Amino acid sequence: MANKKLTAGQRVIASAKEALAFAKGETKAGVAHVPEEIDTARIRRKIHMSQSHFAAYMGVSVRTIQEWEQGRVVPSGAARAFLTVIDREPDAVRSWILPPATAARHDVSPRRRKNGMRYSQPSVQ
Repeated sequence: MANKKLTAGQRVIASAKEALAFAKGETKAGVAHVPEEIDTARIRRKIHMSQSHFAAYMGVSVRTIQEWEQGRVVPSGAARAFLTVIDREPDAVRSWILPPATAARHDVSPRRRKNGMRYSQPSVQ
């Protein structure tokens, strides 16, 4: 049986499971590379989301996003890890978390219509 290539979403899920096992001490495989400081506002702007949309995306309150962006509170290790994944693989995370119609509105990669023409992405308020 040939090995099948995993989709981006499957890789994100597998990585999240590995990270959870590592965090729980269930495995010693792998090394965690979570930055001490993370620019939440830059990451949010990179994926073209308002604070309220980003808060819903992260599963936290708008106030928490504001606190992170203003530097009054530092995201927890798990939140920093998730922010790092969003920063590095925004399309994979978007396709994994958001329903398809919503994910398409937040797409930042260049897309083409069936006729090959590019079209601009709608901005998210």
